Amino acid sequence: PVLETYCRAVWMSRTCAAAIEEYGVLVRAKDLQLKPNPAAAMMAKANEIVARLAADMGISAASRNSSAIKAQ
Repeated sequence: PVLETYCRAVWMSRTCAAAIEEYGVLVRAKDLQLKPNPAAAMMAKANEIVARLAADMGISAASRNSSAIKAQ
């Protein structure tokens, strides 16, 4: 389940990045005012999950370096 959650978060982050690339960082609301693209907030949450799970699973560069330091 942890690996699946990690994979879904990576997928969500990439999907949000594509939406931001297509529509921009700011989008028009119904009243034609500019507002932040909702995909930006979703991508931030997905990236937080990716970073946390990568550290937990030891697959991030920082967690690998931390493990090597502890081993020495």
